[in-house]
Amino acid sequence: MSHSDLPNATGRSMDNVWFTSPWSQIEVAMAYQFGLPILQFREKDVIAEGILEKGIAGFYMPEFDPSNSIEYFQTLEWSEIMARWEGYVRSVTEKKGAPP
Repeated sequence: MSHSDLPNATGRSMDNVWFTSPWSQIEVAMAYQFGLPILQFREKDVIAEGILEKGIAGFYMPEFDPSNSIEYFQTLEWSEIMARWEGYVRSVTEKKGAPP
């Protein structure tokens, strides 16, 4: 059964999925606008929409499962992401006051 005025629209189940808060979209968009380093992860089962869509902001955003997040924090991927982000933060700190 369709409840929209779009005759070709199809629906999908939204059971066991989560939506983001508008704040997680706004804060990242503001940081992106000012050229600040962005570090964002998407929790498993959170819908990849807006800034959480893969590749939308031009950076890699891993998905993690909170039930075994400790394991993820011990991976090479985590170490590489944090090292890259730390480099971005240091770069911004060195250029503080210069326009993007």
